[in-house]
Amino acid sequence: MEKGFILFAIIGLVLLYLLNGFLNDIDTQSAQPLHGKEYELQKKFKSCYNIDDLGEQVLDASSLSEEEQIEVWRSSPLKGEMLTLFPQFDNMRTYVDTHVMKGYLKQKILSNLSEAEDKYFSGAIDDEQAKQIITKGPTK
Repeated sequence: MEKGFILFAIIGLVLLYLLNGFLNDIDTQSAQPLHGKEYELQKKFKSCYNIDDLGEQVLDASSLSEEEQIEVWRSSPLKGEMLTLFPQFDNMRTYVDTHVMKGYLKQKILSNLSEAEDKYFSGAIDDEQAKQIITKGPTK
């Protein structure tokens, strides 16, 4: 009985060791730092977010080029939050007014919202098509 218990404990420890090594390997792979251009873009994008006086996240991408501003918006969590307000276009516009600082990006987002609103309420497009116009991000 004593030999069985020792054998059981050894097998358990070996399995625990293998499982721990496997989980550490997965963690190491998922935590790979970004390199090169990806790292620089991520660093730039992170610097575009600030917290306002009310504790809400605000996007200020005015220091970036127009193309980079569009990329920031397309990957922004603020865009997803704005879409939860669909089809309340007035609320979506207010959200953009309070969460995106003025400039090129804000102007283009509001332009896309107006385009989607006009087409949506005229019956030319449905919900999904309106969301596509909004989520495609600003275009030049």
